[in-house]
Amino acid sequence: MIRVISNLVISYIIFSFCDISAYSQTIVRNSLELEQYLKQDKEIGTVYLDGDVFQLGSFETLAGGRIKPYGNRKPVLLRSYQSIKRSGNKTNDGYWTAKVKGYGAQDYIFLDSNRNPIKYSSHVDGKDCMIIYAKDLIRYNRETRLFKLKIPEGFDSLKEMSDWEFRNCIIEASYWYRDIKFTNLHSDGIYLYGSIDSQFNYDLLDVRQYSKIRLRFINFPFQDGGIFLAGDDVLHIPERYSEVHMCYSDVVLNLRGARKLWIDNITIDGSFQGIRIEGANKHIVNCTIRNCGDGVAVRNNSDFCSVINCVFNNLIYNNAIILRGQNLLIEGNKIGTVGKC
Repeated sequence: MIRVISNLVISYIIFSFCDISAYSQTIVRNSLELEQYLKQDKEIGTVYLDGDVFQLGSFETLAGGRIKPYGNRKPVLLRSYQSIKRSGNKTNDGYWTAKVKGYGAQDYIFLDSNRNPIKYSSHVDGKDCMIIYAKDLIRYNRETRLFKLKIPEGFDSLKEMSDWEFRNCIIEASYWYRDIKFTNLHSDGIYLYGSIDSQFNYDLLDVRQYSKIRLRFINFPFQDGGIFLAGDDVLHIPERYSEVHMCYSDVVLNLRGARKLWIDNITIDGSFQGIRIEGANKHIVNCTIRNCGDGVAVRNNSDFCSVINCVFNNLIYNNAIILRGQNLLIEGNKIGTVGKC
């Protein structure tokens, strides 16, 4: 009698810790089928991806189970993008152009036909950055977060650029481990003016006024042969590319709820955040996250989550894994290129 009870207890324990997804297996071959499973608020078992590319819409994933490749497939998950192909042979200063519907260069990640990153135009007068002191950023309107900066020697182009040329230009910097973005740029020939983004603590610049800040240039037109979006929403593509993908989604996978979910050996591509975890029991293993702003953002406040043996590459915002939670396991991950492509 004791022996039977012991076996029942052992069986119960094994079942409780066993991956329930092993009891149900499904093969999906297109994006619509995958979405239908990910949207379900229940256990979906193991879902095998028998395809190369799955383009997802915007939704929250509440399902529990495991998502992984079928056989030797290497599936890529991505979100919205515009694809532009070159028409004709006309070029100007090494570029061909296309009119696009846009919201500013900061809202795009540019990839070529093989989904490799296309480098932004990122130089001014042959330099890829400007070094200043925190005190040099004169802030004169706290409500609108405006600033002005006296243009240093060696950056004469900034003195001569028109408002049209400045329209989609961005300056980025890091200060005390915080990223800053400067937009709405314009010049009066002496000072450079603009706005400091709302995510940055405006008063932090007062803490150490003589700390150096490295300003990086993004999307400055005709400076170094990189891709750029001009002020009239005309995209200038270097002539060596015949096609460009403009990626602009906020996140590929938004994982919520408390069901156990494994994302296993999947590539996440071309979004401003690859995976966002706002629930519990989410596990990202053996994945590749590339051509994104940030890699994985973990914002759980309860049960265990993990990011294990993943590869991060071409992350334009420098953050492979953002940690805002507790009870996390981060182990065996590899980080490649970060910073603007």
